[in-house]
Amino acid sequence: MATIKLQQLSKECNARSRNKIAKFQNCISAGSSHTVGMKPDGTVVAIGYNDSGECNTESWRNIVAVSTDFRHTVGLKSDGTVVAVGDNEKNQCNTGSWCDIVAISAGGWHTVGLKSDGTVVAIGGNDNGQCNTGSWRDIVAISSGFGHTVGLKSDGTVVAVGYNSSGVCNTGSWRDIVAISAGFGHTVGLKSDGTVVAVGYNGSGGCNTESWRDIIAISAGFGHTVSLKSDGTVVTVGDNEYGQCNTGSWRDIVAISASDFHTVGLKSDGTVVAVGHFSGYGSGYGSNRCNATGWTNIGPADSQQAEQLKKRKEEERLREEEQLNEESRKIKAVKKKKWLRASIGVFVFISIVMAFFTYLEVEILVSVITCIILSILCIIFLRDTI
Repeated sequence: MATIKLQQLSKECNARSRNKIAKFQNCISAGSSHTVGMKPDGTVVAIGYNDSGECNTESWRNIVAVSTDFRHTVGLKSDGTVVAVGDNEKNQCNTGSWCDIVAISAGGWHTVGLKSDGTVVAIGGNDNGQCNTGSWRDIVAISSGFGHTVGLKSDGTVVAVGYNSSGVCNTGSWRDIVAISAGFGHTVGLKSDGTVVAVGYNGSGGCNTESWRDIIAISAGFGHTVSLKSDGTVVTVGDNEYGQCNTGSWRDIVAISASDFHTVGLKSDGTVVAVGHFSGYGSGYGSNRCNATGWTNIGPADSQQAEQLKKRKEEERLREEEQLNEESRKIKAVKKKKWLRASIGVFVFISIVMAFFTYLEVEILVSVITCIILSILCIIFLRDTI
């Protein structure tokens, strides 16, 4: 009984810690050769390799989440729409028609969006079926890797589609999961008790997470895995050829993101730390993707600003509603005038017909029936034309 109570207390503690840092998790994202950060005012900064335009985010506004991977960057706006820049060879940036989106994830050549109804949309390269999420339901979180996509269901189970080399999609037996992360060749899941499970390629030890405890956030890179502990420190396992796992000295971290050869962390004061290869993909390209260490004021949308934005949107909605009501009133007034003129016309017409019938000494019954028929025909005509 004591053990069960301790486990329950541990789960509750981890849940509180996860909730505390949840708002920071979508504020920073490490791509293959660039890094992206979101500011409280809804703008986005980016640094690194930019030959495909993946860092051209300076015009973005009202962003509430960012995600990046190989050569493109995606931003979620406060109105539920999605913007994207960068390489569009596989149409991975064609998110202009998306709406009602609550979460985003950029994969190697594809982009995934979670809708408020728990369904998932995906666009881009689908060579391995990584965009085949149309049948998914009851999803609460998404993560896309280089060639696969993972979804977390509300019951704590995990679904996955795409390239399944080394069993990267073998998440069917997972239970009690509260967070997921899809890397290049492996998938990681965080359990409610603060432990971590992993499947997929483990040649570099990126799946050796079984000893981890007290974890509240996870991120899977190319060959390494990064995790954030409730005390604000960071632990990593896996490939460390470029020093991407050298996070042992990090403190006061609230968000993490792992990419191919570098790792970034967001501190509670809004500054950013980074380790790993400063150049581009592998040893090529002089992208300086780790030079985000000079950034400040990175973090979620300011609550006051968000409230002001919400107020402005409500005012705009009310104005639009009033305009529609005014137009509706004008249309009704015009129709009323038309009906009045038409009614007078019908009355005059019937009066003339009655006078004509009286002149011809037609029987009163025949006159009345004829006038009724003519009135009905006039009403039908007016109804279809006014």
